[in-house]
Amino acid sequence: MPTKQPLTSVPEVRVIRRMRICCAVISLCVLLFGCSRTTELPVTAYLRGSIILILRIPNSNQPSTDILLRDTDATMSPWAVRSLVGDTEYNALIQLSAADWGTLDVLYRSWCQQRPTFSSALPYYEVAIQCGIQHYELHIPRNELPEPLVRLNQLVPPVRQNGDGATPTPRE
Repeated sequence: MPTKQPLTSVPEVRVIRRMRICCAVISLCVLLFGCSRTTELPVTAYLRGSIILILRIPNSNQPSTDILLRDTDATMSPWAVRSLVGDTEYNALIQLSAADWGTLDVLYRSWCQQRPTFSSALPYYEVAIQCGIQHYELHIPRNELPEPLVRLNQLVPPVRQNGDGATPTPRE
């Protein structure tokens, strides 16, 4: 006659017990430390579809904002939009003029040909570039931001929150 094993020695029961312990620990951490919605994904996480460049403008006092640059296609002219990081509602969309698109396109294509290097000074902007199937992220010090991106930051209206229309400044 086979001997009965205690339930704690059955592998499935051990796995279930470990999962319950993990869930309890995670729940306790959320209760103690809260759940933050301000956790930012890497800027490259938002590169999709026809978005070819993202300029992230971090701010220690307000939520960071992203400026997304969309490439042209047969149906639409290029546009740029500013939104809060991770927000899917774009409340500051503009169509780019041919001149503005031209300077941004030249910068974009040169960066796809050869990845630029910048100093590691702070504060910095984060930039994500999508070049075909390749993408990469750059940290560009405030004083080294190329003129086409400075212009883009000036062109796209700021995100308005609670009546505040101030454009955030780079991370200090």
